[in-house]
Amino acid sequence: MDLLSILKKLSLIVILAIILPLTVPAQSDDVQYLQKKDSLLRAIQSQEGTERLLTRNQLAEAVYFSEQSVDSLLKYYSLLEQDARKQNDIEKEVVARTNTIKTLSNRGEAKMVLERIQDDLDFLEKNEKWTFYYGLINEFAQAHL
Repeated sequence: MDLLSILKKLSLIVILAIILPLTVPAQSDDVQYLQKKDSLLRAIQSQEGTERLLTRNQLAEAVYFSEQSVDSLLKYYSLLEQDARKQNDIEKEVVARTNTIKTLSNRGEAKMVLERIQDDLDFLEKNEKWTFYYGLINEFAQAHL
């Protein structure tokens, strides 16, 4: 082997040593997220009451920060809202409803915000959740811009 071929192989090794570690964390983050999501989904199946609501909320948060799909987010917030309603847990239903609107707003889904916000505002008014109510009024205004 001549010096030039040795240098070429060495430079290839150096490049791989630099690039390879940069790609591994992204894959491991995806794997960690999927493992967490699967774990939370399994836990929900055996849980009831407040514990189930808290796990559903953790799942919705994990999906929010790891997936771009609005449909996925709506699915998990909707399940949280349904469970909260079944358990008559107004606080968790408020969280689910307001997070849904804020998620839609943050993802640029103004039309979807406008389609469902009135029902959410009525719910917040009926339950006198004024801090959340005024927060959604802000989202309503943003959706009209």
